[in-house]
Amino acid sequence: MSASREVEKELGIILPDLYKNILDNSPFSKYEDSSIYYLITDPQRLIEMNKAYKMNPDDLTDIDDGRFFGRLKRILFHGSQKRILAQRKKHFKEWVESKKFVIGNNGGEEIFFIYLDKPKCPVYVHEIETGNSFYKFDLISRYINDIDVFDDL
Repeated sequence: MSASREVEKELGIILPDLYKNILDNSPFSKYEDSSIYYLITDPQRLIEMNKAYKMNPDDLTDIDDGRFFGRLKRILFHGSQKRILAQRKKHFKEWVESKKFVIGNNGGEEIFFIYLDKPKCPVYVHEIETGNSFYKFDLISRYINDIDVFDDL
């Protein structure tokens, strides 16, 4: 099964054709920093980074099994149920409902994403620390060219 098909099937989404082509015919070796961070080509990593598409924001069973120690672990590590549910619903609305799809990161403070409903796949940046997102490249091919230049340095 192709990488794009595996991601689509696991997350229940449809990737833009241009991105599918790039994912299935990556211009980078899977051992280069480019594909480890900036343009992730490993389907399992993409699925993990976009797992919100599989999650029910009202379900906390992944962090709280309902037993005493499960609840204690949730409270100690994650906080109150009300706060966690509010965070998950906010994330779901901001990312899943708006069809944002993470394609890579810089190994630090920035996440690169596309919108699943934009066929030319412009690339955006989300700053983890500030929570701000902004438009970066009008075409994913320009993003890839920028990565390629970065790798040559």
